[in-house]
Amino acid sequence: LPALAWAQTLTLHVKYTLGREDDKVGLGKEAKRLLSEVRGATPAYDKGTIRFLENLVEQFDKMNAAVEEQKAVDEAVPQRFTAGKYQVKDMKKIRAKKCTVKSLTVEELRSKLADGSFKIDQPMIVRNVTSLVDWEKLQRSFALSRLMKDEKSLPLLEYWKPDQARARLVGNQIQMSEPSQVSFSRYGSLCHVGKLGGTQTDHCEQTVGAHTMATAEELQMFNMFPEFNNTFYAMDEFRKNFAAAGGSNLQDILGESAKQWLKSNGQWNFRFFTFGPAGSGGQLRMEQGLPFYEFLIHGSRRWLLMTDKEIERVAAKAREALEFQQTSAYMFFEEKLPELQDEFDLKKYQECNQDAGDIMFVPNGWYRVSVATQDAISFYEQLLNEKEIFKLVVNQQTWMPQMRQFDLGFCYPPDEVEGLGGFANEKQRKWLIGALKDVKDAETVQATLTALVQCGGALALRSGFPHLEVDQTTVCSANAWKKCRAMLEKKLKGKSASLSWIPEKAPKSPILKAAKQEL
Repeated sequence: LPALAWAQTLTLHVKYTLGREDDKVGLGKEAKRLLSEVRGATPAYDKGTIRFLENLVEQFDKMNAAVEEQKAVDEAVPQRFTAGKYQVKDMKKIRAKKCTVKSLTVEELRSKLADGSFKIDQPMIVRNVTSLVDWEKLQRSFALSRLMKDEKSLPLLEYWKPDQARARLVGNQIQMSEPSQVSFSRYGSLCHVGKLGGTQTDHCEQTVGAHTMATAEELQMFNMFPEFNNTFYAMDEFRKNFAAAGGSNLQDILGESAKQWLKSNGQWNFRFFTFGPAGSGGQLRMEQGLPFYEFLIHGSRRWLLMTDKEIERVAAKAREALEFQQTSAYMFFEEKLPELQDEFDLKKYQECNQDAGDIMFVPNGWYRVSVATQDAISFYEQLLNEKEIFKLVVNQQTWMPQMRQFDLGFCYPPDEVEGLGGFANEKQRKWLIGALKDVKDAETVQATLTALVQCGGALALRSGFPHLEVDQTTVCSANAWKKCRAMLEKKLKGKSASLSWIPEKAPKSPILKAAKQEL
């Protein structure tokens, strides 16, 4: 320290710490006011003091300019799903050379919806439907930067490593492997940062339930087509009402399994978000036999669609040689499609490029595969209103022994199950009747409660959707509801659980009318 007194020059650095919540603009103005007073003061201040204040003002100006610049970036409408280091290079070379899917304008779609002539009987693409939604808000809400920022309120994503087998054979049993649970930020690092679209990203597509990624207000923006009368909305409402009415009673009835049961049955998953980097995409598949539409918010995708008859024809020749139904979308377009065309006579398919703002409609009975040619995110919704498809969906969820779906059978005494029918053969019938005689009460209770919520969602449509003829076309009837409730009451007799929240009569609307009795 004594040596400093003999130095020719001396530079002083003053530390000024600002917190995140400090008014930086106001402090900058205060520094400028102070500088102005010092400059005009009499007697004059030392030049070093003036230079110090000038430097302070300069630092405030730079800082506030940077803040304003970042604010402008934050307020700008994102034109892409990703930006900066998260942006994977576009893959323009794998885009379809031409679109063979029927194309409609927004005006044509609206006209057909208005007069009732719109039918999803073939693939269709509607270009630039941005006028039907708050487009800027959607693009802001569903950019990767916003999702990463709000990730604490969003679900963890299931991430499968590129070389991770999802199932493996152990002895004579198939064991499923578990994916890693990652945040949106971690997902961005694993699937976007430093990646080249293609084999480095083809495993990265994510499909997530829409209710877990968006608020009710945000989901409302996607309700563009009330004309579809999608029954899933009413079925979903019934499930939510059922779960809400059950409340703590579900914990009393199901014990430790209540949380998992609610996760599976507390609402109906029929709306989803699909997103991923360029080069990502799932396998060739059918959307559970349901028609659907997919609305692209950011990015671009290449689609290929074919009927179940065409895929069966080609698969009979090509399955062993190519295994084309098990390959990623990127590898399908890069390698399998040319082989299917050249060696296995694949001709009857449709393809098209979908860009941000476009909607793709896909009918039931059609297989699809799509690959992101630019980092992309989309919303899609399954549709259900046709009687025959409705019958199939309900029965698959409640009673279809051929597909090993037995829930409704737990509602009946073993000697009455035969009346439900639908057995694959006599051997299966005898096996199931015997198995139901030995089943534990806890298993019966859970299966019966599941049958109630499944059949209840169908029966709740009787007033609003009479054309479905739920009682006549499905295994769910008013009598089935009574049987399930009676079985549940029998198995819970003497326990503290209450069934007063479950109606004695089968519902006719999503609104539950509680029973008066209690156990």
